[in-house]
Amino acid sequence: SSGALTATSVNGNIVGGTVSGTTGTFTGDVDIADKIVHTGDTNTAIRFPSADTITAETGGSERLRINSTGKVGIGTDSPAANLDFGAGSSNEATIRTSEAALILDINSARSLRVKTNGSERLRVTSGGKVLIGDDTNRLFGGSNYPSFQVSSSASNDWARISSTAYINSEVGGGLILAKSRNGTVGSHTVVQDDDKLGSIFFEGSDGNSFERGAAIEAYVDGTPGNSDMPGRLVFRTSGDGTNSITERMTILSDGKVLIGATAARTPGGVTAQLQVEGTSNDTSSFSLINNINSTQPPYLTLGKSRGTSDGSSTVVQDGDYLGIIQFCGTDGTDINSRGAEISVQVDGSPGSNDLPGRLIFG
Repeated sequence: SSGALTATSVNGNIVGGTVSGTTGTFTGDVDIADKIVHTGDTNTAIRFPSADTITAETGGSERLRINSTGKVGIGTDSPAANLDFGAGSSNEATIRTSEAALILDINSARSLRVKTNGSERLRVTSGGKVLIGDDTNRLFGGSNYPSFQVSSSASNDWARISSTAYINSEVGGGLILAKSRNGTVGSHTVVQDDDKLGSIFFEGSDGNSFERGAAIEAYVDGTPGNSDMPGRLVFRTSGDGTNSITERMTILSDGKVLIGATAARTPGGVTAQLQVEGTSNDTSSFSLINNINSTQPPYLTLGKSRGTSDGSSTVVQDGDYLGIIQFCGTDGTDINSRGAEISVQVDGSPGSNDLPGRLIFG
């Protein structure tokens, strides 16, 4: 009412000018120096701090910046990416829809979280661990913090992981565990005999921590070469009163099965496909038990065919051995010495439903 205004008006808005006097009232958008403000809210502005740069302010502080290269910064005045949340005073930056949210922890946690329906579903920690169903990087047996952890307390879920193949062929789902001796991810250096190719561990809580109860492991079982990877499977379990897993059964690269043994031996000079070995009253024994409401007994069958392939039925000949039971002992060097044996031979010319045989006790 007692001042003077000199200004330029464009489309009814004051876009430039000066004010003198003690009082004055303005409405609309006002261009003052390097920023545009509304006279009703002087703490909110659009600013042009430098060439080809736009910023937005609320509460007197910069909230968003678009630089000359088109990069957008939220919480940073030096955006280094197309969308850069920076590391402002807030603990997190959030991209949210009505149903889901992507949360970036930008201070001490420095993690990435994904939420749906108000609950966290996935987290990538600052150390690169991927957690599903949990917000804490957990410790497991063997002082391991796995890179990928799945947790659940829901029934019909049970934190299971599935691999399903929907394909009209013989191919099924799979879990691949692999190893290279090269220290660079994606590079190859040949593995060596006895290198571990992969492990599956089974652990249970003892009330304080997870302890191992069993494991299945795969090792290189020989010298690898181009398109040549001999392998063996080792099955381990933990006995009562300990959390140390012990080798119980091994399947070698040539198909031999060892129970209670770590290396194939040749008792009586025979290399067996199944070797059972132990150090107590029962660990080197095996039983055949038939639970059935009839006279049917269990069978221990020794058989022979002169064919050279699985399932062959080539007729045996007079003098062929059908089976041998050997009784061996160690002589201080090995267990190849035989003390006795029971053997069965074909005792004549076989025919259809006709197999003459004789028992030999030696």
